[in-house]
This record gives sequence, C-alpha cells and structure tokens, in this order.
Amino acid sequence: MKVLAILDNFDLQQTLIDSLTSAGVDTQSIIPCTYKDAGLFIKDTSFGLVLVDVMQNNVNSSLQFIDIIKTNNPLSKIIPIIHEKDSDLILQLIKRGIADVAITPLVQEELVQIVKKCSVDTLLSAPVNTPFSGAKGKIIAVTSYKGGTGVSTIASNLGFGLAELDATGKKVVVLDLANQSNHCAMLLDAQPTLNINQICKAVNKMESAYIFSSTSFISPNLGIIGTDPGLEGVEQLDPAILGKALDLLTESFEYVIVDLPTHTFDGRFLGTIDKADQILLITTIDITSIRDTRLYLTMLKSLGADQSKIRLLVNRYDCESGMFKTKDLEQALQNPISFYIPNDFKVCSESSQAGESIFEYKPNSMLAEALAEVAVGINGGTLFIPPKATTNKKAAAIPGLSSILSGLKK
Repeated sequence: MKVLAILDNFDLQQTLIDSLTSAGVDTQSIIPCTYKDAGLFIKDTSFGLVLVDVMQNNVNSSLQFIDIIKTNNPLSKIIPIIHEKDSDLILQLIKRGIADVAITPLVQEELVQIVKKCSVDTLLSAPVNTPFSGAKGKIIAVTSYKGGTGVSTIASNLGFGLAELDATGKKVVVLDLANQSNHCAMLLDAQPTLNINQICKAVNKMESAYIFSSTSFISPNLGIIGTDPGLEGVEQLDPAILGKALDLLTESFEYVIVDLPTHTFDGRFLGTIDKADQILLITTIDITSIRDTRLYLTMLKSLGADQSKIRLLVNRYDCESGMFKTKDLEQALQNPISFYIPNDFKVCSESSQAGESIFEYKPNSMLAEALAEVAVGINGGTLFIPPKATTNKKAAAIPGLSSILSGLKK
C-alpha cells in the first residue's frame, strides 16, 4: 500500500515512518513530504492512505488542504494528525467526512489498525458512496416493551435486507439508540465512527451531506450510526432535536432503521415515534411478552401514535409447537400480525458470534427467508401469513391465555 505523509515536522515524520514500517508498510511505499512539496503528489490516485499533519499555527490552511486532497483522491483514506483533543477541530473534520484521526504522540497499535483498514485493493474496488437523492426517506422504528425479544437482531438484519437484497436495494442507515453497547454494530461486526449524540449537539450546524460522508458503511448501501459509549450516551436526548437529526438522515438515506430501547418512554423514544413512518413492534409468544405488547399498544395509542403505522412482528415463532393459532394471537393483541419469524436459535446465535447478518451466514435458512419477507413487506409489500406446521399437533393449553383474553375484552 502506498502512503503519503504530509508533515513539516521532521521529528514527527521520522516517528511516523518508523511506526508505519513496524505496522508492516514497505518503507519504499511511504512518501514523506512537506506542505510545500505536497502539490507534486496529491493528484496521484494510487495512494491508499494519506496522513496530514494539522498545523497548530494554521488550522484553516490544513483544513483547506484536506479538502483539496479529498477532491483529487476520493477513494484514499485521509487521516489527519492532530496535537490535542480539540472538539471544534474534530467537528470540522467530521463535517468533511473524516472518520478517524491520529493524536500525537502517535501510538503504534492505532496505526496498525489504520493500515489494516486501508488495503489498496479494497479501496480501489469499492464504489464511491453517494447519498439517496430521491424524495424524503422513511423512518422505521423497531421496538418492544419487553427486553430480550430480539429487537436489535431484527433491526440489524432488516437494515441489511433492505440495503442488500435485490428486491429492495436501498440506501439504508441503522441508527442504534438502544444503549451504549451498540448491539447492532456488534451484530454486523461494524464500528460506528459517528454517534447520535455528536449529531444532536451540532444539528443546527450540520448538513445531511456531512452526516452521510461521516457515516461508517458496512457495504456500499448500508451505513451505521451508534450511541456515544461514554457517559454522554446516557444523557437524555431532546425529542425535538432528535427529530431534526432524523430529518437530516432522511435526506440522504431511503430508510432509517432505528433500534429503540425497551422499557422506556424517554426522548429517544418520543422523538423517534413522532417521526416514524412505520413502527415495527416486536413480540414473542410467551405470556409476559403478549401482555407487555398489549400494554405497549395501549400506551402508544395514548401518546397519539398513528395506529395505522404499527406493524406487529412475532419473533421466535415455533410453528411446530401448536401453542398459539394466529387468531388467538391477534385476539390477544387486538391487532393484526404482519410478520412471523421462525425460532432458530442455532442460526441466530451463530451468525451473531460470526459478526454476520443472517442473510450472509445462512442465506437459505427459513430465518433468512422470513427476514427477507419482512424487508420486502416494509418496502411496500403486503402482510404475511405465519409458516405452516409440518405436524398435526393440537394447540396446547397455555396457562394464563384465557385470563389475558378475557381481561383484554373488558
């Protein structure tokens, strides 16, 4: 991989070269130069990595220089080298689509990770990301009142399905609002470089193009934005400010899939539900989940949520058990059910451990087929019937079902 290092500081230049060679870069592939001489190289598109020392005494000139490099080398990875954690400077870099920075003193381990992500073959073969340019995109809120129903799994795989399935092929971003763990990122083996807290703090200054260029992309069509993993991530988000951030995302993405937290009606929830075009409400077939889902539906109605936007999804549905018939579930929830996802713990857990979507890990599984139906359905398809059982087992009597049904009729 060819590396261009633009620095006026000789000591820093030597440290950088030593660190890059220790990281496995061939010394002959490293071209160090000063700002004065950089014009000889910046139009050379063969550089996979360009490191730029941001001059402390002339930050604006350094930023303008980075703009020139981005124009001439749109596929090169640009890493600014900064000398202190300046939040205003970092914001300016984010606006320019810069996802990573190196801070002096340089840490070899960090440079190793940068080099690993900058394979020339990968960079030159990857298409340039361009934002969705049609009408305003749609926001899909994925939620559940009860924890452990698989909200993050559904959200991450729905995002992948909408972005990558031939039947849809949309520009999609998964927005992980569930918690600081960023479970969607973990399930898709991704590392968000931009989080919602950063966007909300500068929402009146940012433009959608800046957000798009700063988003981490898992594939050409699928991006991911997380939540700040530190203490800022637990701060309450103002619903109105979050709403503005979501509006910006819909200018660049055809679908914004929001993974919402459970057991909460905070700013994240209120801001998303207010803007959502569809609310994908997840339940499972256990009694507590059915009860909580019915309660959740009542609360959504009380909050003024448009009932026509709500689509119920039954996750981990075991069609062999005969535990519930469709009419029983719909009667218990007093709502039609749009989607059924079969219970396949093995495939689901193994794909999570592999850091792959279920579509990638087991594309021919019933689980992948059902999730594909959800993606197609969300993209304008019709309701789906549950999978048929292959046995003639009779419906089992479930303790508590009759009491839930009778209680809901009152």
